[in-house]
Amino acid sequence: MSFVKIFDNQGGIKREQVLEKLLQKVEQYYSEEAKESLVIEIADLILRSRPLCRHYKGQPLTGVYQEIYHQVHCLLVDWITQKLQTSDFNSITYEWLNQIQLQTFRIVLDDSRLKELALNAQNQIPNSSLRSYALTELVKAIKLSNQLCYPHRNLFSSKFYPLIYEEAVVQTMTYICTNIDRYDPQRGKGKFMSWVNFKLDKAVLICRRQFDLSYKYESCYLPDFDIIPDHPKTLTLGELLYQYLEKDPKGIFQKTFIIGNPQANFRAIALKRLSGKTWKEIARELKSKVSVLSAFYRRNCQKFQTLLQRELEG
Repeated sequence: MSFVKIFDNQGGIKREQVLEKLLQKVEQYYSEEAKESLVIEIADLILRSRPLCRHYKGQPLTGVYQEIYHQVHCLLVDWITQKLQTSDFNSITYEWLNQIQLQTFRIVLDDSRLKELALNAQNQIPNSSLRSYALTELVKAIKLSNQLCYPHRNLFSSKFYPLIYEEAVVQTMTYICTNIDRYDPQRGKGKFMSWVNFKLDKAVLICRRQFDLSYKYESCYLPDFDIIPDHPKTLTLGELLYQYLEKDPKGIFQKTFIIGNPQANFRAIALKRLSGKTWKEIARELKSKVSVLSAFYRRNCQKFQTLLQRELEG
């Protein structure tokens, strides 16, 4: 039985320990055939924590997912083989192999592969679990490919641009997931990333306008409630707001969330802010970035302002 299969059967054995045992075997074996087999096992081990081409409900990979996996696996085997030829075994760490894995995915995920993933998503029934899977894989592939552009940097300071950019990427990925059927491979040169980057370019400008507006509303309803007077025997506006968000009668606040992270919904973020938690604390709890959370929060404060005013003042 291979070490990788032992790892599957004994969850307590860490991948680092399995890798160490495999490398020890490589040093001991003189047969090229045996070494090749061990290199393949090392590649298998690393790809068990791959960021892309995950199995759909435990089913075997098929189509473009299987092709991408095979390409990445072959490249990993080549990288590892070349490294082993230097006899520098100490430098072959789990961290190094993970970095190589990311590099191989970037090599494989050219525009033609991304286009295949997009067309595969189009071929799935709308609102089906298979389409959700395909779109999730597509979004991950786009980010892994390192082909997203960085437009309009000259319009922002170096500190402010990352905040705007991250929100623009979120909006772009949301657009792609909800409008994937609008992608036409026959239009123009048919490059998928040209379509994506065109949307990202526009999203950056839209986010700039949204941020400009959101700062005007920063003190309107949700951001800070320390200044709200506490009238005796009556609930403060902050307390009323907390109760309303907690009940979320129509469920709209909980349904409004950062793509790919349903836990980071407007209801949860607002309640945590009203409870006095810092952005760093919220980001840690919801497993997101402060910049993404705060941008999402401000944008939706503006979006829900009229509704909240009507409900709380009525």
